[in-house]
Amino acid sequence: MKKKIGIIILAAGWGRRIGKSKALLKLDDKIYLNFIAEKFAAIEQDKSIIAVINTEVKQYITSHHLKIKYVVNSDPDKGMSSSVKLGLQSLPKHDYYMIYPVDHPNVSLKTIQILLGSLMQKEAYYQPRFQNRNGHPIIIPQTIIFEIIDKLDSPLNTLLKNYRRVLVEVDDSEILRNINYPQDIIKKT
Repeated sequence: MKKKIGIIILAAGWGRRIGKSKALLKLDDKIYLNFIAEKFAAIEQDKSIIAVINTEVKQYITSHHLKIKYVVNSDPDKGMSSSVKLGLQSLPKHDYYMIYPVDHPNVSLKTIQILLGSLMQKEAYYQPRFQNRNGHPIIIPQTIIFEIIDKLDSPLNTLLKNYRRVLVEVDDSEILRNINYPQDIIKKT
């Protein structure tokens, strides 16, 4: 039986070091957010997808008539955990939740499928690993999510230290790539 997955695309940051929201950077002539959302559409899984965005991204989505379900984080300066919490509150109950930062657009579909295929335990969260380095996205079971949701004023990685982690080996260096500076921007797949 396939597990129900809630996918939260974190795209509310302002991208101050880059000069614009990372969600609006383009890869193969599509904004990162749309590129990622289309990738998830190809996954045959019982899923719901929500993008947590800022007002700049909302304006782009509405003016370009993109079909992306979203919720606006009115105060993204509160940090990533506020976006995770907002995303969780905007989705129905699922067995697992994937937390996907928008600045990892090139994580392969194969990697996502490997992560989804590894879900066996509800007492641990899942994180991809490439050459002894941990990356994104992570997948957290419902049992852990409901224990930490009220504590999401703290950073997620701090809260998860109290839980068992399953590292999933993948052959995908893109799980490690952060887009933080102009020289990091990926324009082509």
